[in-house]
Amino acid sequence: MAQLSNKGVRILYIHGIAQIGGAERELLTWLEFLDRDRFHPYLVCPNDGPLTGKLERLRIPYLSFSFPKWRKWSHIIWRPFAILRLVTIIHRWQIDVLHVNDYWWAPLGVLAGRVTGRPCLIHVRQEIELRKISQYWLDKGSLIVPVSDSIGKVLRNAGVSQENIQVLLSGIAQHDRKSAFLATDTLPRFKKVNGQYVVGTVANLFPRKGLEYLVEAVGQLKNLYPHVFLVIVGAGDLQYERQLRTQVEHLHLTEHVLFAGFQEHPELFMAQFDVFVLPSVLEGFGIVLLEAMALGKPIVASHVGGIPEIVQHEKSGLLVKPADAEDLCRALLILLKDPEKQAIMGAEAKKRVEQQFSLQGMLEGLYGLYSKVLARVE
Repeated sequence: MAQLSNKGVRILYIHGIAQIGGAERELLTWLEFLDRDRFHPYLVCPNDGPLTGKLERLRIPYLSFSFPKWRKWSHIIWRPFAILRLVTIIHRWQIDVLHVNDYWWAPLGVLAGRVTGRPCLIHVRQEIELRKISQYWLDKGSLIVPVSDSIGKVLRNAGVSQENIQVLLSGIAQHDRKSAFLATDTLPRFKKVNGQYVVGTVANLFPRKGLEYLVEAVGQLKNLYPHVFLVIVGAGDLQYERQLRTQVEHLHLTEHVLFAGFQEHPELFMAQFDVFVLPSVLEGFGIVLLEAMALGKPIVASHVGGIPEIVQHEKSGLLVKPADAEDLCRALLILLKDPEKQAIMGAEAKKRVEQQFSLQGMLEGLYGLYSKVLARVE
């Protein structure tokens, strides 16, 4: 692993999932673009997925770590060992700041921070129920970092001090996107054909993503437009995936739906979508929306969580009722019937990402968070 300079702030990122979704993609962006003259990143994470391979390529020091589930009684016995190991790692790497990348692992970070005297930031990436705020010790972190104003409001309503809450909106790098359009030959399982109207999404396959409503909407749309095609990029809950595949069969959509699985470069698929859809019933922010918008894709998404903070209704996309296949179908139909509207919304989506969700803006916000908690320790 890479050896880093002794200068600068040493940050230990704590992340308990080795698969790659939106939270992991943003974490990897931080690790790639952090100012290494000022900040040195380290990571603890499980070693059973593609995340560690990415860390190797970025030359990020990391250690494999087994995370006990905080609210499972059967895991209580493992908590002290996990805390002890974290404390040992903090001392070995001379860590200055702990950064928990989602609230599931917040108690581990808080306890390790208390033992070692290090500040602990807790990122909150999902819409959260009030009871979980105390269950996962979100009122005990040095700084709570929600990814949207809607999550911040929930935290404040639960009694978390405004002084300890700071929203950090996501941002993405504006890379040259031409490769996304030129590399379709690398996708032997899917190549858009003339006359095909492609609706697509990129999401971890979990019930909170509401994909069953998207499948149902496409089933309704097919009766009017036989050339509609749905692409679902992502992996996750196997039981949920089986439920979706069964639904596709029952609706006679087998020839109209592709389950593409996890993809290293989902933008190669998104480049071929006519419309990007995120039908979530729960969504803290939706980083994937930024990625689709940066490609100039019009959006259809649920009016939940932080999504309205990204997608401007009737400007960069259409917002629909959550868990409502008919409303979703109506929105898709509006765009399908009006290619000019699609193009205008896609252009507005791209402009909004460039102006409001830049990588540099996110990084400056991140640096400010670290400066804030370090100033409290001094």
